[in-house]
Amino acid sequence: MDGFFAVVAPARTPLDIIAKFNKAVDVFLKTPEAPARLATIGLGTSGAGTPESTARYIADEQQHWRDLAVELNLEPQ
Repeated sequence: MDGFFAVVAPARTPLDIIAKFNKAVDVFLKTPEAPARLATIGLGTSGAGTPESTARYIADEQQHWRDLAVELNLEPQ
């Protein structure tokens, strides 16, 4: 089963701050230690991606599950 983790910031956080933090997270995730430690709890990583790719992924996932709920005629609880 695939999972997804993201670090998010409040709306209107300056883009330069987001870019700097994203780079730091990506550098950390690409160290030999980070994947090794994540593997001990059954997780893997391919790096941080970009803020744009993360936003796209989240939007795509929301639409996918929204479409499935409509197809299955599920009602919000």
